[in-house]
Amino acid sequence: METVSSRPVTARGVGSRTAALYLAWARHFEQKGMKDQADAVYLKALENQAQPADTLLHEYR
Repeated sequence: METVSSRPVTARGVGSRTAALYLAWARHFEQKGMKDQADAVYLKALENQAQPADTLLHEYR
């Protein structure tokens, strides 16, 4: 029987190449006025080669 890990799914690589994950995460920070954190999320998305990349590049200001 498999056990559930206590690590977040992103730490296990789930969704790490999906642009939608990073967009939602960055928007969360942007709405709270946390621009530096949002920028870090966008950069992490690009580093992880999240797709579709054009969506990320369009949203990253």
